[in-house]
Amino acid sequence: MSAGRYRVRIFLLCVSAVVTGYVVLIVNVYRYRETQDINDADAIVVLGAAQWDGEPSPMFRVRLDRACTLYHRGNAPYIFVTGGMGEGTQVSDSRIGKEYLVSAGVDGHAVLIEEQSHTTWQNLNQVKKVLSGKKLDSILLVSHDFHIMRAKKMAQDLGMVTYASPIRTHHALSKFSFAMREAGLYVLYLIFKV
Repeated sequence: MSAGRYRVRIFLLCVSAVVTGYVVLIVNVYRYRETQDINDADAIVVLGAAQWDGEPSPMFRVRLDRACTLYHRGNAPYIFVTGGMGEGTQVSDSRIGKEYLVSAGVDGHAVLIEEQSHTTWQNLNQVKKVLSGKKLDSILLVSHDFHIMRAKKMAQDLGMVTYASPIRTHHALSKFSFAMREAGLYVLYLIFKV
């Protein structure tokens, strides 16, 4: 076999391994909804999902509703809502989330917010800082199923005891496209830790 053909075969083998690994990761992200591990924690952490004209977006609203349910069940004494200001907005996602939770009957003193972050990594870093200052270290993450695998890995890497209550995405095509995106972001996180 010539050296050129050998290189082509090695190249194709490498490409095949990368594609197979990516497909396996997409499947893992897609199926991660099966990992409900709801336990009592120091705080429920709601990962932001944008607000629209002063109201939580539909995706954000279902996350807030889940957090409200968990809080009223007694799973945690605090709800920590994350999310900074989106482009062109005057109020942070987390502030809108807090207002929504208070209007749903959650004690305003039990809702913590951070308004600086724009990414999941930044969200969880801010959560870690605030909770460490309060001597709290366990969280119950609330986000959508396609997002929870990466978020949980990040929180664990930050040293937080992490449980999860993923929200199931019902539209298969949307979930698949989100899973493809999340698989890529998961790989980038593993490589660059951001």
